[in-house]
Amino acid sequence: MIKSFGDVHVLQGVSLTVERGEITAIVGRSGSGKSTLLSILSGYLPPTSGTLENPSEALEVSVCPAVPAFPDGLTAREVLDLTVRIKHQQPNPLERDELLKRLGLQDLYDRVTSELSGGERQRLAVARCLIVDASLMLLDEPTAQLDHRNAQRVIDLLADAAWRAAVACATHDAQLIRQARAFYSLDIGRHVG
Repeated sequence: MIKSFGDVHVLQGVSLTVERGEITAIVGRSGSGKSTLLSILSGYLPPTSGTLENPSEALEVSVCPAVPAFPDGLTAREVLDLTVRIKHQQPNPLERDELLKRLGLQDLYDRVTSELSGGERQRLAVARCLIVDASLMLLDEPTAQLDHRNAQRVIDLLADAAWRAAVACATHDAQLIRQARAFYSLDIGRHVG
């Protein structure tokens, strides 16, 4: 697969498999194309050349962007309930509250998202990705703003999610890379299982 923007080739010769049952870490230096690759896998951005097997149009995809954004005035609980409804699924308050609790957000259920810190917003974005029933979950730097303890909470949830969905994370986080059972390095163009 190749992705170009004008004369600039961001991705060249990428061949990647993301499978259920494991976390796939996509690694590389800043600017190597990790976020671009996730955008292609999500279906938001078409490749310049090459194809996707099992294109995302045939999959239910859930995405966690590197910079989370939320609708104004909604609480953490409302963000998750809205996300589930948008995916035409039925909200489950017990599942929602358990997910927030596992992310250490139990004291923030009813706080509006604009009052959350950067790390709290990051964990809520991860919760938003995980709350839906998706077959492919794509997360861009899901632990970037988190301390060791909260990063481990996210990693534990991603490991659990990998049993029901294919999970791919663009990351620089050594803690997350160690948890991954496969990784793809954009610096060396290699998939290691």
